Amino acid sequence: MRVSFYLIGKIKEDYILEGISKYKTLLRPFCDVEICFFDDVTYKKEPSEKEIINGLDKEAESVLSKIDQQDLLILCDLHGRSLDSIELANYINSEKNNKSRIKIVIGSSYGLSDKLRRRADLCLKLSDLTFVHPMCLLLMMEQIYRVFKINSNQTYHK
Repeated sequence: MRVSFYLIGKIKEDYILEGISKYKTLLRPFCDVEICFFDDVTYKKEPSEKEIINGLDKEAESVLSKIDQQDLLILCDLHGRSLDSIELANYINSEKNNKSRIKIVIGSSYGLSDKLRRRADLCLKLSDLTFVHPMCLLLMMEQIYRVFKINSNQTYHK
């Protein structure tokens, strides 16, 4: 199985890059890992709602060009469902026969386009707290590692 993590924007924090490297290594026995970065739209100082929507749609189009019908698309989305780790593990386990790859998308600081939400198989809310978006990438890598450990009945979860 291949798991792709898509981040709209860049990572500037060294400690997050170190964590990503660690989880790429931990995930290797379970899956091929791909991390892709997409350019985020640059706005003027106070963008209008229409400008933001247009920018999010532009970001979405670049991401959607890399998504196939057989991909399981999971969005990290403020407006998504809250799941615990076991529920996420069960969800991914139930979908693994229907989908050939997992693609996880973390949006830019303005969020995600409705174009991505309409295509998504799961919109997942990580927390009510606000995180820098690269931190969401690291959190999702940890959770996917946890999912694989749960689904293979290996210790780590607790």
